[in-house]
Amino acid sequence: MLTPQFELSQTDNDVTIKIYARYANIKETEISVEGTEFYFSSPPFYLRLNLPGEIIENDFASGSYDCDTGTFLLKFPKVKAGEYFDNLDMITTLLAPRKEKVPNVGPIIEVIGNPVAQNISTDDQNTNNDDNEWHFPQSVASNIIVSSLNAPKYGFANKISGALSAFDPGWLTDVVDLPSPDTTPMNERKTLRVNDETNKFEDEHYLADLFDPIDELELSLTFKPFWYDLTKENINFTSKELDILKELPNKEFILDDNEIQNALFGIVDILFSSCYNHRTTLDENTAESSFNINKLSATLSWFNNYTNIKEVVNTCMRRSLCFQRFRHWTLSMMILDDVKKIIKLGKKLIIKRFCEIYELFNNSFEPRYILNQLYIRDYLIWLQKIPDKIIESIDTSLDNIIPKKEDMDLQIVELEAAAWSCIKEDEENKNKENNLIIENQIHNMTNDINNIVINNDDLFQPFIEKKNKIVNLNYYCKIKLKFNYDDSGNDSDLNNLDNSKDKSMNDSKDDSIEIDEHDIKQELSSSENEHNVDLNRSMSIEDSDVTLPLDKPTKLSTMNLDNSHDDDLFDTEMSLSKLPEPQIIKDRRESKEKNKRELEEEEREKMQVLVSNFTENQLDRYEMFRRSAFPKASVKRIMQTITGCSVSQNVVIAMSGIAKVFVGEIVEEGLDVEEAAGDTGPLQPKHLREAVRRLRLQGQIPTSRSRKAFLRL
Repeated sequence: MLTPQFELSQTDNDVTIKIYARYANIKETEISVEGTEFYFSSPPFYLRLNLPGEIIENDFASGSYDCDTGTFLLKFPKVKAGEYFDNLDMITTLLAPRKEKVPNVGPIIEVIGNPVAQNISTDDQNTNNDDNEWHFPQSVASNIIVSSLNAPKYGFANKISGALSAFDPGWLTDVVDLPSPDTTPMNERKTLRVNDETNKFEDEHYLADLFDPIDELELSLTFKPFWYDLTKENINFTSKELDILKELPNKEFILDDNEIQNALFGIVDILFSSCYNHRTTLDENTAESSFNINKLSATLSWFNNYTNIKEVVNTCMRRSLCFQRFRHWTLSMMILDDVKKIIKLGKKLIIKRFCEIYELFNNSFEPRYILNQLYIRDYLIWLQKIPDKIIESIDTSLDNIIPKKEDMDLQIVELEAAAWSCIKEDEENKNKENNLIIENQIHNMTNDINNIVINNDDLFQPFIEKKNKIVNLNYYCKIKLKFNYDDSGNDSDLNNLDNSKDKSMNDSKDDSIEIDEHDIKQELSSSENEHNVDLNRSMSIEDSDVTLPLDKPTKLSTMNLDNSHDDDLFDTEMSLSKLPEPQIIKDRRESKEKNKRELEEEEREKMQVLVSNFTENQLDRYEMFRRSAFPKASVKRIMQTITGCSVSQNVVIAMSGIAKVFVGEIVEEGLDVEEAAGDTGPLQPKHLREAVRRLRLQGQIPTSRSRKAFLRL
């Protein structure tokens, strides 16, 4: 028989039961109520509920069936009007059968294994079936019983031992970090875990996230989880969550106070890892979500037991700084606040978060379903049975905990102090260098100006500024001279600078500047043609108060300039190499841009023609290909693992694109392999393996492994 999905709701006087049983046999439907028990049978569906209070089937009871949705809507009055039925949304509790009252004869013990009974031969079991006497081999109990009693415990409330001994240790490495869980003593787990965390902590990773956070980390810091907008009244289970809960078995847990406290500490630890995954993935689970939850939780990866709530919080904070992708103290504090908010909203939201973990572990590529069997499933059953006051007790103690960096035992405070000191020192050194550069520039400028001797027989160092453009003609001088002029005609030949001294300043001819022992290597090429340069009566040296009267052709003595410096004090140095004409450069640039635009337009037209001829199936496949992408978080984690250093977001984006192209080439080659083999349908692993082999032979896939010779000569 199948158990259908169902929902319960109540008012002060009635209880409404909604049952989803599509394709049920209406003719054979039977409904019965007996006190607190409700029975529903409509082949192939069967449902029995044990309600918190009594209901009655009388004239006020009603029922209906919607054939379109296959929904039964049943309404029954309460025996005691106004009574509140608690935990109507705890599916597993409602499905449990009613407990029969028996005399108190001692605790009920569930036998999970009997090594003595397993040694009984089948012949002994098949003989004397009709006799009342039982014949068992009389022997001293073997060491198996002793070892099973003293074996290390793990799982929910530490009730399991020896469950992982049958598994290959290498197979469990991706799930459990604790080496040899069935033999490692429980008191050594903490020491091994702390040593592992200390060895895995990376100073560079932590400082990089602190001083140079990437965009995804900043998004996680500003993300607001959905439960901040919830109240206890509007928390409801989804259909997937109801399916998970109704498939859980009915189990009774007899726990003492220490075991209950340890179970509550495990809830906080597992919730912290779940909240980390929720915040860092922005509520969009990825292929790495199950890994994040498994790795971050010490309960799930190390089978860790806690003694107090402070130890739980410190362990969660510490592991979030050692293993996860984002290792940021503020982020970890925000995740702790998320955990506190979930616990304040009650056990129903906690169950929803555990249902998500249960589904992620079941769908994980690694064998994390083992963790469901050891922890998550029992937590889901136990949470539905415990009263709310137990959850409220952990909420009160958790509010009083404020983690500190000093308690992490990772020397975070000293590390940050050293980093800030280095940053401050670098800034001071940079300021000193800038000040020294400015002082050197001022000193050199002062020396150069002092070396200028003004007289009529000196040689003027050949600088010519045309239209406020300075051209270095012979020496790589470091002094910038500005000429004030008016346009009054055509330019004269720059090589013929020895003109008459008696020409008036208002004539169309240029005043001359005598240049001795220096030949002009190259004229300035420009798009302007034949402008006449008139020198004004005065010439000013920029950044100085020196004024040179030009009533007569003036010469300046040779300036002692230090040409060994490469830095231009006034950012005016220009090379004497031939400069291309601006119009030619502009034409070339426009030509390149035009060719590029034409090529892009041609490619775009070809793509439009190709897409327009796609069939509907091809168009869907093309859209899926365009939208598909490798998760950048996984790509970055793999790159950082291989390279051992942080990777920028641009490199991750490029690598994701390369990976997509690489996969596309493998798929294309796989399609050719499938066609050559005469196969049809979707690609199979054998096609992809052959495609990789062919691409490797073609040299398109590099060989990363070197083959070692078996024989050494």
